[in-house]
Parts: sequence; structure tokens; C-alpha cells
Amino acid sequence: MTPPITTVYVTVGSTKFDSLIRQMTSDDVLKILKKKGCKRLILQVGKGNKVDENAIAQQHGIQVEQYDFKIEPKRMDIINSDLIVGHAGAGTCLDILTARKLGVLVINDQLMNNHQQELALHMKKEGYLQCCTVEELKATLESVSADKQNIYEPGKNMNKFVEFMDNLLVN
Repeated sequence: MTPPITTVYVTVGSTKFDSLIRQMTSDDVLKILKKKGCKRLILQVGKGNKVDENAIAQQHGIQVEQYDFKIEPKRMDIINSDLIVGHAGAGTCLDILTARKLGVLVINDQLMNNHQQELALHMKKEGYLQCCTVEELKATLESVSADKQNIYEPGKNMNKFVEFMDNLLVN
């Protein structure tokens, strides 16, 4: 049996990714999270808009905490979460992988070039993280499971990750 996902951490990085925050706090997604056992939703909204915490708590029984940015304490949010949903930036990927957490990368197709898409698809191909677009997020969250994710071994896999990033940035 899959363990419950009681705490979900959502990160958009240093940009604005309101469509991800809106989708994560939509009724459909909140119902999926509640069904999976979610009691706490932490939103790192970056430069984006904040949500109505009280409305989510009253309607879905999920406690919401949100902030713009944190530097060091952000790591604790990742460590203390059961699922991390984030933009597909390299830093977010590394944070999820090294914390050995269940993760979903959401491609921000509003950004220039496809580096996030290439990185997210590579992580999915390697079996380390799930990836999707904002439009596919609901279906991805319904099926997300630790049983479907490979464990990242930092000492063993770091060279492959760095090599992939080097190639991605050069091309």
C-alpha cells in the first residue's frame, strides 16, 4: 500500500508561474490531494499571486502556508514534504533528487527556450521524477506514486546529471 501524501510542497522558483499555483489550488486538484491524504499544502509563489488560505482550509480541510521566497528554510520544506511539485528548473530537480522525494516537474512553457522541458523529460525518462504540463497536472497527480520512481543516488548519479546539464546548456 502506498503511504499517504500528507504534506505537499509546491515551488515556482524565482519567477512567476501563477498557472501552476492556480491549478494546484483548484477544486479538482485539492480533491485529489485530499484523497491521497494531504493535510498541508506549502506554496512558494515567487513573484506570483497568493491564494485565499482560509477558503481552502474551510472547503477542503487542507492547511495552506505560502510565501514568496526562502533561502535555507526552503530545504526543510522539501525534507518535511511527501510530494514536491515544482517548475522544472535545475535547482528544483536537484533539491528533489538529493532529498529522495516523490516529485512532479511542471514545465513552464511561458519561459524562453525549452531547457525546462528537456530537463523534465530527461528526469522522466530516467525514472527519477514525473513531468507534465499544467494542463496534464491533474492526471499526473492522480497517478503519482513512489512505486513508479527510481531512487536517485547522489554519488552514483551526479556525474550523469552534470553531464546532461552541460550538454543542455551548450546546445
